[in-house]
This record gives sequence, C-alpha cells and structure tokens, in this order.
Amino acid sequence: MERVRLGDKHFSLYMTAEQIDRAIGELADRINRDYAGTESLLLVGVLNGAYMFAADIARKINIPCRIAFIKVSSYDGLASRGEIAMKLPLCCDVEGCDVILLDEIVETGLTMSWLFGYIESMKPRSVAAATLLYKRCAYKGDREIKYAAVTMAEPLFVVGYGLDYNEEGRTLKDIYILDENGDTNA
Repeated sequence: MERVRLGDKHFSLYMTAEQIDRAIGELADRINRDYAGTESLLLVGVLNGAYMFAADIARKINIPCRIAFIKVSSYDGLASRGEIAMKLPLCCDVEGCDVILLDEIVETGLTMSWLFGYIESMKPRSVAAATLLYKRCAYKGDREIKYAAVTMAEPLFVVGYGLDYNEEGRTLKDIYILDENGDTNA
C-alpha cells in the first residue's frame, strides 16, 4: 500500500486522484440539477484546505456562477481548538444569492455552523454546504450538509488534496489517512 511521511507521521492511501475526480463529478451533477435555472449562484471556498476542491467542482458546475473565498481556522495539528478564527473575510456581496459553502472536509461541524451564521447575516437567498469528505460519525453541527461527495464511516485523520498535517501535505494529489501507529518508528 502506498504511504507518505509528513513530519513524524506516516499516512496510507485512502483515495486516489481518479476516485476524487469521480466523486466530485457526481457531486457537481447533483448541484447542476438542483440549481438549474438559478442566476445568482455563488460558490464560497473555505481556505486554505478547499482550494483544490473549489477549483475542481467549479469547473464541473455547468451553470453560471461566481466564486469567492473566505479563510477561517479552527485546527492546530491533529485537533480542533474549539473556536473559529477569521483570517480573511468574504469580500463580495451575497445578498439575494444562492450560496454554496465549499469545504474540503466537514468533521464536527463547528466551522460550518459558524460559516452558515456568517453568510446568513449577509441576507443570501439560500445557503447550502458542499464538502468532499463528510465525517458524519463526528458531526455535531445543527445544519444539514446537503452535498457530500464521500461520507466517511470512521473519524480518520486525512491529508492530501488540500488537507494538511501542520501545513504539510496539501499538494498531494491523492488523499491519505494517518496510520494507526503513525509515528516514524513503526
């Protein structure tokens, strides 16, 4: 099995680039059907992690849309800090728009719940969430995750395709999971 090392941790292959592309294509098809005819679709990618997912899904959405980015943070290493820090606010008008929040992964839902409130305060017509990976087993949020490309059955720590471990691994084309004994002495 293919493995990568990031810092003092080993990670094993979870999804190939081809599997990721197929899952995003299926998700984009759902969005295309659900938003057919809309004239005000705005995709909002959550930086840093969602940059690859946002670019790939935007290219597969075949209805007119705009794309913007926001940067928030709640993680440090392997764990969430439990609070959201705004790093870069959204710099576009969302009033009257159909907004789809794009995040590469939804785990506890803390970030996504905060983002829903932030966007809703700007008076959009609607707000929905789309994610590449959804850790439903760890989700504690109060908002529906309407569009999930892959629902993870276990709360695995993942890197690659925008996901990081201490800012490493984002540029990997595949997604990897932390080995159970993920230290380099294994």
